[in-house]
Amino acid sequence: MKHFTVIALGILLSSCGAKNSVNSILAETGIMGGKQVEEKSPYSQTVVAIIDTEFNSICTGSILSENLIITAAHCVDDVEHFNLHIVFANNADEVMGSREPDVKAQFTRRVTKMAIHEDYDPEEQTDENPYDFSDIAILKIKGTIPEGFKPVNLVKNSFDLKRGMKTTLVGYGVNEVKTEPIDPKTVKNLKEAMEYGEVLCDENLQDCIKVEMFGDGVLRVGHAPIEGFSKSEVRLDERDGGTCMGDSGGPAYIEKNNELLLFGITSRGSALCDEVGIYTSVPYHLKWIEKTIQKLK
Repeated sequence: MKHFTVIALGILLSSCGAKNSVNSILAETGIMGGKQVEEKSPYSQTVVAIIDTEFNSICTGSILSENLIITAAHCVDDVEHFNLHIVFANNADEVMGSREPDVKAQFTRRVTKMAIHEDYDPEEQTDENPYDFSDIAILKIKGTIPEGFKPVNLVKNSFDLKRGMKTTLVGYGVNEVKTEPIDPKTVKNLKEAMEYGEVLCDENLQDCIKVEMFGDGVLRVGHAPIEGFSKSEVRLDERDGGTCMGDSGGPAYIEKNNELLLFGITSRGSALCDEVGIYTSVPYHLKWIEKTIQKLK
């Protein structure tokens, strides 16, 4: 799928069931159960929005160095780098929509180069093999980050991560999901609608729901506990809140010695953003990150 989604739709989701009532609202505030980030918050100092101006799509990223941004590979794997803008602000839509040239000059940067992990291959992601495909990329920006922003600190040892541990999630994505039962016979291009996540159906294409997602490009923060691990990824229990479309590439933190440490890159999750979230492991990919930093210098 294109469109910068945190979801690999259907890959981790059970079939559409009775829990989806007409116009049910799964979340109305925050990063799916979180809250808006305040100005000058520690979260806003290291997180950026990634805007693809060709498709008018949004992802999230973290500042890796003075001129490098780390994000998810699926955010940029079929995008021309010159269409990517990095926004340094809590409200990305407001900055991108500003008519003041000085605002854009101060708070946006263009991408000049990018590197995608060589093992990233979305074709390998199936129901039987939903994990471990290195959804990670690094972008180089023109110039340097604005004053008041700084690089994030990384988790360097996977032993620092434990099941049940509370994590912090930050992103610019969807904060409201609405669902409505629908007759699949009324959908003109059902297969295409399902591919883009506009409609979800059971395996028999009988029990279907229409899905609407809403977001406003505002940075939000929430929390979810670690549920488990695979070789190169971390699973979070997001039944009480988590990431959704547009949060892709954003940070998942743990706190250690009163310091926020980046351990995960938002990759994908359940189709309605209300069950499981999958995050690319930073410590597992640390050697690749260090090698790529040197390559992009």
